[in-house]
Amino acid sequence: MKLEMVELTQKAFKYYRKKVKHNKNITYDQARLKLTRNIMCAKELPPRNEEDAAKGNKLYQYGNLEILVRGGWVIHLTNHRGENAYTGWEFDPYKYVEISKEFGIIH
Repeated sequence: MKLEMVELTQKAFKYYRKKVKHNKNITYDQARLKLTRNIMCAKELPPRNEEDAAKGNKLYQYGNLEILVRGGWVIHLTNHRGENAYTGWEFDPYKYVEISKEFGIIH
C-alpha cells in the first residue's frame, strides 16, 4: 500500500502533541510520518455523515485514534483514550514495523 505523506493542519498537529501519548515534543515532520504510517495501518470507516462524504473526507481508525483526512491533509483527530473505541480494528505488528523501518521512525 502506497500513500502520499499527509500534511497536518496546525490544529491537528497541536492536538496530536497534546492528546496522543508519547508525542508531546514531536516535530511536525515526525508527526507527518507517524500519522501517515498510522493511516496505512488503520481501518477505513464509512463517512460520519453526508456532508463528510460530499467533501471527500476519509475517516480512519487506528486504535483509539480517529483520523479525518481531506485532500491529503489531516484536518481533525479524536483520541478516545480509555474508551476502548477500536472495535473491529486489529493491530498488524508486521505491517507497523515494516512501514516504520521504511519511514525511519524510531519509536
